[in-house]
Amino acid sequence: MTKSPRRRSDQVPLPPAKFLARGEPRQPEPISDVLGSVFEKVTQVDRRAVELVEEWHEIAGRSWHEARPIGLRNGMLTVEVASGSAASVLRFEVADLQAALSARFGSDLVTGVRLRVARSSGREPL
Repeated sequence: MTKSPRRRSDQVPLPPAKFLARGEPRQPEPISDVLGSVFEKVTQVDRRAVELVEEWHEIAGRSWHEARPIGLRNGMLTVEVASGSAASVLRFEVADLQAALSARFGSDLVTGVRLRVARSSGREPL
C-alpha cells in the first residue's frame, strides 16, 4: 500500500519567520563580516591564562613541580598530577596555590582548583 500525497487542506500554515522584522527590510551582511565577529569571540584568550602556564613552576612553587596545569574554564583550574598519593598531598596545598595565583593574576582568573590524576601510560602490573 502506498500513501497518498498530502493534500493542501491537510497542511498547517507556517507562522512568519522571526528574522523578518517589520518596517524596512534589512540588507544581508557579507559572510566575511559575520564570520569575522564569530571567530574573534571564539579565539579570545585571556593572556593571563597563557602566562599562568608559562610561569607555572615559578608561581606554584616547589611542592607543585611534578604537577601541570591542563585547563582553565570558568575560573576552575584543572591541574594534572602523577598519582593519587600526590593528589592527596597537594590537596592540602591548594589554598596556598590559589593565594599565589591571586597575588600574581588577581582573584578573578582562578576561583577554584581541581586535581586530576594522570592516566598511566602502560598496563598495570598484575
